[in-house]
Amino acid sequence: MPWSLAGPVVAMFASWLLLDQRPNGAEAGGGVLLMGGALVALRPQVSRPQGARSASWASRISGVWPWISRNMASRASR
Repeated sequence: MPWSLAGPVVAMFASWLLLDQRPNGAEAGGGVLLMGGALVALRPQVSRPQGARSASWASRISGVWPWISRNMASRASR
């Protein structure tokens, strides 16, 4: 269960609040990484119809970074 990863993070921040043991940057970063991993593990899976192909990497990011997709398209046409 991915939420079992929250135990050490909750304990770390509880010790900060109750015992004034402030976590250093590496410990706080590790806590963020653990919680991010739990959220990624719990995200809903996208189901595709059988036989459907996923879009290419360039077409998936075209709305986010248009300049990258234009650059990749110009390289592909060479």
